[in-house]
Amino acid sequence: MDPHQQRKQDSFGDELWANMREIESRGASGMDVDVFAGQTSSGSLSKLLMAESIPATERSWEPINNTDICAGSVDWATLDAPETNMDVNALAREVKAEQSGAFGPGSGMTSSGDFTISGMNSSGGRSGSMRRSHQSMSSSGLPQLLPFPKSPDVDKVLANVENILAAVRVPYDNIYKLQNQLFSEWVQPPPKALVHLNEKLEMEYKSAFSKLQEALGLLEKCNTVVLAPSHIFWMRKLREDCNAIVCEVEVLREEILYMRGMAMGDPNVKTPTPRLRIVSQPFPFVYPQKAQVNPTDLYVKLVCGTGRVYSIKQLDNVVASIITDARQVMETEKNPLGNNVQALDSETMISYFPIQFNCGTRKEAAFLCFTVNMVLQGPGGIIHKCTLESNHSHPFVVMTNQKQWENCSGTLLRKLIFQGKLDVMWPKFANELQDHFLKATRQPLDLPTRSLSHYDMAYIQNRFFREEQNLITQKSYEKFWGWYGKSLQVLRYQRHICVLFLRGLMYGFMTREDVHAALSQQRPGTFVIRFSENHAGLFGVAYISNDPTPKLKHYLVKPTDTAAAKITLPDFLRDKSQFIKILQLQPNPSGRPHFEIKDKHEAFNVFYANRNDNLGGDGYDPL
Repeated sequence: MDPHQQRKQDSFGDELWANMREIESRGASGMDVDVFAGQTSSGSLSKLLMAESIPATERSWEPINNTDICAGSVDWATLDAPETNMDVNALAREVKAEQSGAFGPGSGMTSSGDFTISGMNSSGGRSGSMRRSHQSMSSSGLPQLLPFPKSPDVDKVLANVENILAAVRVPYDNIYKLQNQLFSEWVQPPPKALVHLNEKLEMEYKSAFSKLQEALGLLEKCNTVVLAPSHIFWMRKLREDCNAIVCEVEVLREEILYMRGMAMGDPNVKTPTPRLRIVSQPFPFVYPQKAQVNPTDLYVKLVCGTGRVYSIKQLDNVVASIITDARQVMETEKNPLGNNVQALDSETMISYFPIQFNCGTRKEAAFLCFTVNMVLQGPGGIIHKCTLESNHSHPFVVMTNQKQWENCSGTLLRKLIFQGKLDVMWPKFANELQDHFLKATRQPLDLPTRSLSHYDMAYIQNRFFREEQNLITQKSYEKFWGWYGKSLQVLRYQRHICVLFLRGLMYGFMTREDVHAALSQQRPGTFVIRFSENHAGLFGVAYISNDPTPKLKHYLVKPTDTAAAKITLPDFLRDKSQFIKILQLQPNPSGRPHFEIKDKHEAFNVFYANRNDNLGGDGYDPL
């Protein structure tokens, strides 16, 4: 074969590989690859998928300016002192004047037609029971609350990627087989039969690279829309599978390029080496100091190709190192990681790491990197010493105490979202936020009990990023995290709060007009719990008062209300007679908010502290 033509063939796979790396390095906002039939840009795809996800009645919704109604013009009520408050009917008229009575997806519910309430209605009778058949179940066995709508278009695309990766196995297996055959019959100069075999091998490489490039393009395209949690899980799993195949093909590619270079007498030919790859990792995550990683969650593999070009003469243990911007931590700590030296299994070439974090990372994001020293023997008995370094892990943060979680978690999320950029598109932000929220609330990404719904996402977008439309900047992120981070800290660590949220006993992200829509027709004593919009990390209890003219009031649950050693939010609610029946969010086949009215003792009984309120018995007088 002509040397010039040979080099041209050699460079073909390298160009494809460079193109793949370029696609992988691009942000979602920069993608404009026409990989969807009938789609010409990422923007049109976004509109298509969002149109599939959100009902037509909500797509036309225009959010109102919530400054006056939602940002605190209605004073917080006190439970023990009468006060002047806005009448429910007056509030209704004010909201109707601005929004014509239509509550859109930026709120917790869209209108009286978009959410329903069962249980005791305003006239005291029982409303129709909710349908419970065909509910989506979470991994905990509970029905999912407000599941994020799944787009059938994304389903098709991810299924297509799965089929592509399965199809890549055909050329990969052919490459492995042909390469073994070529190496076993290799002579110099190669006869025509081997030249033909070499050309056939090159065609298989072209097929593999082309399919992998197509798969990566489709995955990047998916990330230009807001995805359901199960789609995020599926997309990331496929990306990991794609990266694994890419690594294996690249190792094989280096072997054949080395043999070709040796055949042509190229003195600068690169000696092929195995690759050390992180196969599984539990990151990104915020860990407490001294925490230990489950070894089955973190392991690396040595990818060796055919093993026909070189043999391994010496293989040292694999060493894990921590890399962080807080260099002073690593310099002052002698052993920042425990259990960070592990042997490779001689058969599987896999090494498991039960890493222990011995020190904090000073609220900075960190990465793990794995290295191994080895001695290889190549053709002609040539000895080659090398140190292999793995790809970096996903980022994580190690905190020294629980109070640091908010700041550490905010740093980690910012790192994941922006990745050194000044701004990102909304879908990228929303997908990272969803993943982060489910990890913070200890839910699996594939089958969560209660993820951030599209109502929650629209609430966040309308409240914090309304002026920026579809572009999220780091400056606006800091403002958002200042409120959201404190709420998430409470969800994660305050006793019972996360369970209340998952069971629908706390709605969470809810505006004041949402509250009015839910409570305006209810009897006195009916209440709903949400996050305070003006006091980050605190709860607001909206309720219908028992005044001569029932009014909608808002009580701010102060830290002193639940500051005692065993006083939790359920205990506080139990002891207040103003709160009688709670609106509990229930699963709904339509995916829209559905409340069921429950007696507070029935709802919160399992959360009450074990106290005998009847202690004393006969013979004692009450105070």
